[in-house]
Amino acid sequence: MIYDILDHTADLKVKIYGNSYTAIFQNSVITISDLIVDRKLLRPDFNKTIEIEKNTPDNILVNLLNDILFYMEYENVIYFSSKLDFTENRLQGGIFGSSIPDNAEYRNVIKAATYYDLKVNPEHGFAIVVFDI
Repeated sequence: MIYDILDHTADLKVKIYGNSYTAIFQNSVITISDLIVDRKLLRPDFNKTIEIEKNTPDNILVNLLNDILFYMEYENVIYFSSKLDFTENRLQGGIFGSSIPDNAEYRNVIKAATYYDLKVNPEHGFAIVVFDI
């Protein structure tokens, strides 16, 4: 498993595994989609080139996850896979998504990725993200 759900009182807290920033960012795309719907129902019908440049990897991670939520809300596409590259506070690459099938049951309704308790620590092999639900 590339993530674990952690105990949290009101929101959804996850530990995403990865031994590099790139791995954490790629696994976060998989994680958010899996938290929302069963990824087995999804087929890569859409792709999008992304580029995010922020002053810290923490900001990049939150921005990436919130962008995925934005695309889901406004394009009705959930991005569930990626090929990304991270260098010096810049993330670029492609994300791959699917229309949400009519028969999909939502596992969680995620409003946003937050900065609360956020940790991005590839040296220890993980990131912690809290989602507002």
